[in-house]
Order: sequence, then C-alpha cells, then structure tokens
Amino acid sequence: MLLGPKWTEAIVPLQLLTLVMPLRLLIPFVNTAAQGFGRADIAMKQVAAACIVMPIAFWIGTRWGLVGLSAAWVAAFPFVFLYSVGNFAPLIGLRVRDVLAALSRPALAASAMYGVVVGARALLAGQLGSLPLLGS
Repeated sequence: MLLGPKWTEAIVPLQLLTLVMPLRLLIPFVNTAAQGFGRADIAMKQVAAACIVMPIAFWIGTRWGLVGLSAAWVAAFPFVFLYSVGNFAPLIGLRVRDVLAALSRPALAASAMYGVVVGARALLAGQLGSLPLLGS
C-alpha cells in the first residue's frame, strides 16, 4: 500500500517467505550452540546440506518466476532445518521429535493469529475497504 502498485507482484512471494523465516531464523542459534559444544562439524554439515538442497530447489522454482522461487524456499528449507536439528538434538540430549514438539505451540499460535487476521479482514472488507490504508 505504501510503496505503490509496482510492488503488487511482491505480495505473494513475501507472504510465502514468511512461512519459512521462523525456521531460517533458528538455524544460526543451532549452529552457534553446536560450535559452543565444540562441534563445528554440525554447522558445516548444515551449510553443506543447504548448499546442495537450496540451489536445486531454486533452479526448479525459477521456472515459475518469483512466486516459484519463494515456494522453493518454503518447500526445501524445512528439510535443511530437519537435517540440522537431527544432527544437533542428540548433542543436547533431545530427539528431533522433542524439538518439533517445542516448536509446535508457537506454530499453532501463529496459525491461530493468522486465521484471526484473515477472518477479521474478511469481515471488515465491506465496511472499511474504502479507507486508503485498509484497502485490499
């Protein structure tokens, strides 16, 4: 809205990227913690996995433009994340299932918040759609 109509094509890619960014933001913490335990090899394995998986995903995704590239992030990065957590979790005495269980509550809360925002937007679209800052 604030940047003008030339940014309209960026809406869907940015919406897609928000789905994977929480996982992307956790990886540096995992890598730093692994290095703190003297296991820099775990961080190296994660980077190596990302260097293999992500370019392949990007190559496939670019066939569908910017939306496809963003969808490639969403589809492929969880595998890199799971691989990294799979290497790191045993180091701290956890199972991958434990880490995913810990992440499930924030993910559920974020999903609920998203549902409320979408629902409120749908309810208010007819009433507030004419306001310049709230238009769809």
